[in-house]
Amino acid sequence: MVSTAPSKEMVRIWLLRELSLRRPPPDPRQIRRELAWGWSAPERGERRAA
Repeated sequence: MVSTAPSKEMVRIWLLRELSLRRPPPDPRQIRRELAWGWSAPERGERRAA
């Protein structure tokens, strides 16, 4: 699996901003999308040619 994780500081800033809106925390998939957490091709639903 190849992924590029956001820095801990980026996650903290994002979470503080989300919490300030006083909404329930979003689904982890939404968090990954908003932080541009990269996923390998199979995890994005793309298929490789065999």
